[in-house]
Amino acid sequence: MSKLSRERIEEITGLKLRVLLEKLNSGELKSAEVLQAFQCKAVEKNRDLNFITAVIKEAQDDAVACDTASEKGPLHGLPVTIKDCVGLKGYDSTCGLVNWIGKPWEENSVLTKVLKKQGAIPFIKTNVPQTMLAYDCSNPIFGATKNPHDPSRSPGGSSGGEGAAVGSGASLVGIGTDIGGSVRVPAACCGVYGLKPTWFRISSAGNTPFYSGNKLLCTCYGVLGQDVDSLAIMMKALLCPYMFKLDPYVPPIPFQSEIYESTKPLKIGFYTEFEDFITPVPACQRAVLVAKAVLEQKGHKLIPWTPPNVKDNLFTYYGRNILADYGESLAVMLKGDVIDQCMQVFHSVRLPYFLKRIISFFIKPFDCFASRMLLAVKPFRSIYEWFNFNTKVEKWKMDFKDNWQNYEMDAVICPVMTAPALPLGYPGRAHASMAFCTLYNVLNFPAGVVPVTKVTATDMEELKNYKAPNTWQKLVKKGCEGGKGLPVAVQCVTLPFQEELCLRVMKELQEGLQYAHDEMEEY
Repeated sequence: MSKLSRERIEEITGLKLRVLLEKLNSGELKSAEVLQAFQCKAVEKNRDLNFITAVIKEAQDDAVACDTASEKGPLHGLPVTIKDCVGLKGYDSTCGLVNWIGKPWEENSVLTKVLKKQGAIPFIKTNVPQTMLAYDCSNPIFGATKNPHDPSRSPGGSSGGEGAAVGSGASLVGIGTDIGGSVRVPAACCGVYGLKPTWFRISSAGNTPFYSGNKLLCTCYGVLGQDVDSLAIMMKALLCPYMFKLDPYVPPIPFQSEIYESTKPLKIGFYTEFEDFITPVPACQRAVLVAKAVLEQKGHKLIPWTPPNVKDNLFTYYGRNILADYGESLAVMLKGDVIDQCMQVFHSVRLPYFLKRIISFFIKPFDCFASRMLLAVKPFRSIYEWFNFNTKVEKWKMDFKDNWQNYEMDAVICPVMTAPALPLGYPGRAHASMAFCTLYNVLNFPAGVVPVTKVTATDMEELKNYKAPNTWQKLVKKGCEGGKGLPVAVQCVTLPFQEELCLRVMKELQEGLQYAHDEMEEY
């Protein structure tokens, strides 16, 4: 299929994004050759991991055009992967729904237009779970995507195809979405870097309008990459006058390099669990402490911090929010469709509430947590009740922000989820595992993911003493068995519209970890 040797393919795809861009801009590498290398790598990795939903035919023409262009954008000739839901003219965005096959987009989305304007070349679309409202990555059309570190495990979701593509080396950088951890979970599971921005920092106009009617909890378009520098380069390229012109609802805030490059010491909070509520497995707690030590070595002040009122509010404010119509939008999408295993929880969402109360009563003595979760999604009886709910959510957000600012914190580090990558089929039955992510969707804080360590033999030994008092935690504990060597990440969080500061913390953590790893290798 390719005239490129395997050595040449590995040489090109093994370059750091910044180095690759420099070679493309200087003419040392041609866009057509670079594209071919990544196409070959993607096809090869896809055989085992199954992350491709579409091969973009026009990519070859785009690469040739880049090689003859008189003007070069900041992403000149860079092959990028895009999540299935990103609007691309002439291509379906099925989002795993059989009913949506054969309905190609008539126009490129704003995000696609900006990528192309800046010189990037989208070359494949990547897989998602059905409806994109799941943390696994399977659907009746394309099947299950697998984890590049262990094909028996999930890459996470819903940007699981992106996680697998970037994590396998088939892509240096890609576009995902996040409404409950969908950039951060795949990044963590696949051992790569990810950034969920503040709502509307990146335009969503012209992409698949999932859940767009809910303005209290919005989808964010974000980036996954092989290092923090790649994320920063992408954000700088995307936050440009062209995007602000195409979508005037995006705040016209260009990338603030002076914040990203600052060396001012920071005050950073940290926590390893939601006290008396959700405790991650030992490896995920240890990762936060490793990150804490690294950032302290970089000269920052780390303080323990407890997020306020999470136990009382999070599941209600996220669950009732994302399913504010009591799952009716999902029911419309799935009507007459084949329902994937990752969406089986959908059946419990749509149960009449009086029936939920009865079930909750009977299971409470055996599993208090499941009983509580079942009642978290409750239908709204009137617009008045919906307004009151909105008021309560907004008050909680303001109280949370005030608590943060009272501690004078610049950023926070914490777990991404309760466990590393789980076996295929497990995430759909362990949604509560993602609470550490969903918190910052409700709050609308930017959050990034940095791979910090790997599961060790000691972590596995300590897992034996991990308390699992309810059904989903028992499932998580069982799913962690045999997980030695899996990547473990932490989450870095800042206040709204402080993506550059978030990336700075991520960059310093990555640099410190690399130094620590180099020191260890010397001995």
